[in-house]
Amino acid sequence: MKRYITMPVFFRPVIVKILAGLYLVAISGAQSLCAQNTTLSSSPVLHAYFEIKNALVNSNADSASLRAVEFVGAISSHDFKSLKGADTPPDIELQKKMISDADHIANSKDLSVQRQYFASLSQTLYELIKNVRLSSQVFYQMYCPMKKQYWLSEESTVRNPYFGKAMLTCGSVTEMIKL
Repeated sequence: MKRYITMPVFFRPVIVKILAGLYLVAISGAQSLCAQNTTLSSSPVLHAYFEIKNALVNSNADSASLRAVEFVGAISSHDFKSLKGADTPPDIELQKKMISDADHIANSKDLSVQRQYFASLSQTLYELIKNVRLSSQVFYQMYCPMKKQYWLSEESTVRNPYFGKAMLTCGSVTEMIKL
């Protein structure tokens, strides 16, 4: 005859939470192992950049600041040597410049200052993307004729981060980038 150990009902939610936490730790560990062999487009770098852009589109300085902090973490911890198809690692100066621009965005609550550094961040990220052969994901370079600045977008629809809601559709697609 088999004997089963039973646990009091009030312990079950605690056990479920512990198991769920262990599962998340295991999954994130597996993702970080897989990240060693991924491209920039599947890393948090572009995701964080697009989150900054979206915050500026929505004229939300607090969100742009928080997303810039995420971008700094993503770009600082990314191993560019692991990029598929990269002949040589991108210039470390591009990485430093992006960190500096994102730091300025993170440390400001002024949308005009954030947008100024976003323009520089966008140009530097564009240079990085052009220097490294990446996956087949498609991105778009956009241009704002009023600010005479570029930005990158994950979609072909113009949503202007330099003017936000005031001139949301001001701009045009200048290039389709296949990574």
